[in-house]
Amino acid sequence: MAREQAGEATSIHEFAAWRARNRLSLSDAAVALGITRRMVSYYEAGRYLIPRMVGLAIKGWETERNHLSHR
Repeated sequence: MAREQAGEATSIHEFAAWRARNRLSLSDAAVALGITRRMVSYYEAGRYLIPRMVGLAIKGWETERNHLSHR
């Protein structure tokens, strides 16, 4: 919780909302982020803290996707 409040980790809820909002399966999310399906599952289940760089990646991925869809 302290790491999350310090901006060092993304919340489970934010991660799950990103996946749901973009209708990504565990496998699709893994490919989008360049990580394993298992890690996506672990992050969403709260087994591991979601690193800041993964949090930034989900924001960047979504921004890029939205930018491309508005062309």
